[in-house]
Amino acid sequence: MSMTLMEALQTPEVRDFIAAEIAREVDEALRVQLPALVEARVAAIGPRLREAAHAEAHAEVEHERLALKARRLIDDARGLTPAAKQRLLESYSVRAGTPGTGLALIEAVTATNGTVLKTSDKVLAEAVERDAAELRAVIAEAAPTVPSVPGGAGFAGDAAAGVGRSAWDTAAEKHGIDSAALGVGATEAA
Repeated sequence: MSMTLMEALQTPEVRDFIAAEIAREVDEALRVQLPALVEARVAAIGPRLREAAHAEAHAEVEHERLALKARRLIDDARGLTPAAKQRLLESYSVRAGTPGTGLALIEAVTATNGTVLKTSDKVLAEAVERDAAELRAVIAEAAPTVPSVPGGAGFAGDAAAGVGRSAWDTAAEKHGIDSAALGVGATEAA
């Protein structure tokens, strides 16, 4: 009995033989060609990986440098309570390699041709001063200068009217500010 080529190719013996030959050829091709393919791919992406790692390391060092500069600027800032300074320090610090919300936005201003128009140090100084000025305004609004009588007491009418809270605390609450959290508020008269 004679078989056609199609019938012979469909027999289990021939299919197993063809599958084994294909597997052997693929294994041989992979053994010979795969290392060269991997090396070529690594060579192609290696410089990009090194460049990305270098940029990330540079950014971490720059954030640390700017955080130290911000600390000095905040320590030297006048008119801020310790709580307000702490708020600024948290915003301009680096924790676990991650810059705070204020520090993360700091970078040099450059023109389209790459010329530096404003250094990151200058941008940082302006940002810290802007944020400090905002906190000073909040503190001033929450704790305005209130005239008092000798001895540190408030207006005599306050006690008569039964006002138990200071004008500072009332003004702060009016604007949604927790004066205790900022470290400001009226002091009790002795």
